[in-house]
Amino acid sequence: MENPFVDLTVVPMYGKFASRLVWKVQAGYEKGKFIIFRSPDGLNNWQDLGSISGIMGSFVDENLIPRGRMDEAFYKVVLQYNGKRFDSDVVSTFGKIKRSEFGVARVIMEHEWVSLKLFTPVKFFKLRTDGAPCPRCTEPDTDMKVGLSLCPVCYGTGYDGAYYPAVDTFMHIGVISPKVQEDSREGTGSADPVTIQARTAAYPMMEKGDMIVNPMADRRYLVETINYGWLNGKIPVYAESQMTLLARNNIRYTYPLK
Repeated sequence: MENPFVDLTVVPMYGKFASRLVWKVQAGYEKGKFIIFRSPDGLNNWQDLGSISGIMGSFVDENLIPRGRMDEAFYKVVLQYNGKRFDSDVVSTFGKIKRSEFGVARVIMEHEWVSLKLFTPVKFFKLRTDGAPCPRCTEPDTDMKVGLSLCPVCYGTGYDGAYYPAVDTFMHIGVISPKVQEDSREGTGSADPVTIQARTAAYPMMEKGDMIVNPMADRRYLVETINYGWLNGKIPVYAESQMTLLARNNIRYTYPLK
């Protein structure tokens, strides 16, 4: 029996802690029922992630990267059509990477993780790039974003909630003088921001505008620039960043941590 699957690919979406599966089938099979499965090794313990009916041809698996660790995930899609079952090939989140390279990357990242646990526990808030428009800053008739900078709802992002749920991780943050950020109305002063160097795990991947929170010291940072250390130019294994220490009077200090 001919397999109607033409292609199945998986693209890690590290910025959103997810992966997107995209598939193509032969003409006439698009309106079948597609069931998505995930396995830790591609052979056993297949977990049913859900199903899609129709011609969408894609599915997003949430929570791909837990606690800054990199785990390989394997996927397959099962098509049910006219009482028949068709299984796709098994694909991996690192399908274009040799298993030996993946193994070396895991060793390096495990070492990084153990080292980072000696430093500062932080909460990593990923800047929203989608979601419900901010009800305070979005013009309802045009969806145009206006007046974002001091908004207590979207915190300048234009989206209700501002950030995706926090990920707990660890970070080696450069030494800061205890007098840099005092509990005063002025804080550090917006005219003279303090830039901090930091090192952390490669996953989840950071982008400009993400917020890092040190809850123990009550300090909040905005990510400005990121440089990754890569294995063979394919897999990022650690991240070094420059962050701005926010003034105490910055509205982001009102953002809830839970």
